[in-house]
Amino acid sequence: MRNEQNRNGIWGIVRWIALGLLIVLVASRFTGSRVSSTPFATVAQAVKDAAELSTMNEGDNQKVRRFFGLAPENYDGILYYTPKSGLDSEEILLVKLKSLDQRETVEKAMEERKNSQANAFEGYAPDEQKMYENAVIEIRGNYLLFVSAADPGPVREAFLTTL
Repeated sequence: MRNEQNRNGIWGIVRWIALGLLIVLVASRFTGSRVSSTPFATVAQAVKDAAELSTMNEGDNQKVRRFFGLAPENYDGILYYTPKSGLDSEEILLVKLKSLDQRETVEKAMEERKNSQANAFEGYAPDEQKMYENAVIEIRGNYLLFVSAADPGPVREAFLTTL
C-alpha cells in the first residue's frame, strides 16, 4: 500500500515538472518571434555603448556582403563592426529584418561566420578561436545579434534590455 502511494506521488511530481517544461517551451517560442517596434537606431546605440569598440572598425556594406553573404539593402537596418586586423576576432553584427521570413538566412550566415572563423584560427591562435567558439548569436523577433568578443555578455544584455 505504501509503495503504491509513493509511486503515485512520484508520478504526480513528474507530471507537474513535465507540464512546467512544456509551458516554458511554448512561451519561449512565442517571445522569440515577437516583432519589436524599437527603432533600429536605439538598439544600435545601445549595442555600441555596451561594446568595446576600440578593438574594432565600423564595417561597410561591402564587408557585410563579403563576410556574411548578406545584402544590406534587403534589411531594415545593419550595424557591423569588424576586427581591426585579420588576426583579431572581435566583431559585432546587428540586423533588423524587413520580414521574419529572412530570419533563417541571417541566422545561417551568422552561424557560418562563427564556425568558419573558429576553424580559421584553429591551431595557431587559440584565444581568437575561443572567442569565435563562444560567440553569441541572439535572436529576438525581427532583430538578430552576432557578437564575438572576450566578454560578449554586456553587448548581449544591452541588446535584450533595449528590445
